[in-house]
Amino acid sequence: MRLLASIFTVILVCCSNYSYSAHIIGGEMYYECLGYANNGLDTTKRSYKITIKLYRDCFASNAAGFDNPVLFTIYKERATGTGYDLVQTPARRQEFEMFLDGPFRVAAPTYPCLILPPNICVEEGRYVTTVDLPIISQEYVIVWQRCCRNNSITNLVTPEATGATFTINIHPESQRSCNSSPQFKSFPPTVVCVNNPLKFDHSAIDKEGDLLIYEFCEPLAGGGRTGGGCDAVVPTPDCPPPFKTAVFKTPFYNYTFPLGGNPKVTIDNITGLITGEPVELGQFVVGVCVSEYRNGVLLSKLRRDFQFNVASCEGTVVAGIQNGNLIGKKQYDILLCGTDQLQMVNNSYQQSYINSLLWTFENGGKIDSSTIWAPLIKFSEGGIHKGQLVLNPGSNCSDTVKYSVNVIPDLNSNFKVKYDTCNAGPVSFTSLASSTYSNIIDHNWALGDGYTAFTPNAEINYFRPGWYNIQYVVRDNFGCKSSSSTAVQWFPAPNVVIFEPTIREGCVPLKVDFKIFHFQLIIHISLFGNFQIALF
Repeated sequence: MRLLASIFTVILVCCSNYSYSAHIIGGEMYYECLGYANNGLDTTKRSYKITIKLYRDCFASNAAGFDNPVLFTIYKERATGTGYDLVQTPARRQEFEMFLDGPFRVAAPTYPCLILPPNICVEEGRYVTTVDLPIISQEYVIVWQRCCRNNSITNLVTPEATGATFTINIHPESQRSCNSSPQFKSFPPTVVCVNNPLKFDHSAIDKEGDLLIYEFCEPLAGGGRTGGGCDAVVPTPDCPPPFKTAVFKTPFYNYTFPLGGNPKVTIDNITGLITGEPVELGQFVVGVCVSEYRNGVLLSKLRRDFQFNVASCEGTVVAGIQNGNLIGKKQYDILLCGTDQLQMVNNSYQQSYINSLLWTFENGGKIDSSTIWAPLIKFSEGGIHKGQLVLNPGSNCSDTVKYSVNVIPDLNSNFKVKYDTCNAGPVSFTSLASSTYSNIIDHNWALGDGYTAFTPNAEINYFRPGWYNIQYVVRDNFGCKSSSSTAVQWFPAPNVVIFEPTIREGCVPLKVDFKIFHFQLIIHISLFGNFQIALF
């Protein structure tokens, strides 16, 4: 499976023509204060090393390389606080220039027990320059903008018409104290595996040791596909704040939950740890901001705009059992009815990567274990028994599945039948059903001749004598069933027997058939001799 890892559409500046390219997958901007300008002699200015890092999918088709050079713009806040003024270069130009260092190949992410889609390749392009800025009582804003993003992005509205803005602010206190902005430790993994836990340390390093607060923030838009000015493909100069933000596809996504997930993908405000579990394939733009505070004063706000590519990865070690019902991620419920033995069915894979395994389960107040592939477990008592299967225990390529076995060993549907064999009357059915570890909640009688009952005990008056097949089924509160059946011979002796002949008189030899009511039998009687019979 080929993963499309491209995120943004950036503009290649070449021969005064702009062309679209879908290959940049993230980036950020930060600064480092080098001290006073002019080798420390000019105490009215600070010298700053400005760095822009871009990350590129080096396998994207029809994609341009890194821009070289990159032109960025610096603004300073007006003293009135009602806008920004452009800061010109020493050569009186509107934009500052920086050149490409690299590109450098970024090591592909590694996940224990998972094989990533092929052809994943990321390059880093680094741009660095130095600028001298006067120390002022307002903030500086450094900006770099390009349009547009790739139309395959999952969580944004019209991404193909939405550009990107990379920016960082230098607050007045940062200027006075020669503060440097934080820097992220590493770039997020370019591939995240769907339906697998995500855990990435997105923290930053601050050399002054200032307080850092992390949050998901709105990715910024920049540029456009038509027009000029701020709607140009490449705004020249880059446009000042306030910046437009990328529009998320609500209600499914927003900048605080850019990937959704179950559990949702979130970031820890103190540690910067991103955790969650993506459940949807796609390309998801994410914005992460780091606010730097010293003594309660905001010094800088580092912003990174990047994309998580959520792909289907092949598992090398996946624990699984066939028994029971899956009730959650790697969690099974097993109902064991009418027996205390459970044959585990192990459907874990891939066996070539599984070197060992360990079953553990509660049994008789202690923990039993087994190391065979599919053990036969005999429980010493009924009730709930929890357990788990661990593949390659103790290794960095391991997987676990948990299960809970509800053992209902002795549910029975016994019953007794009672009736008067000498007199025609009702037949009584009495339930003797029982279960030690559950409650019987349903009774179902099939009593013959279409008779049914749904109570523990039943009583029936049959219309005719005969054989009746009886079936009794019970169900407990967990869903276990038990059934019993028997045949009932109901031929009670009648109080009065009525005989009716087929003919009432005749000459000998005379053959008379008598029908005996109640049992509905036919008796053939042949009479010989010269006599008369009186019939009542």
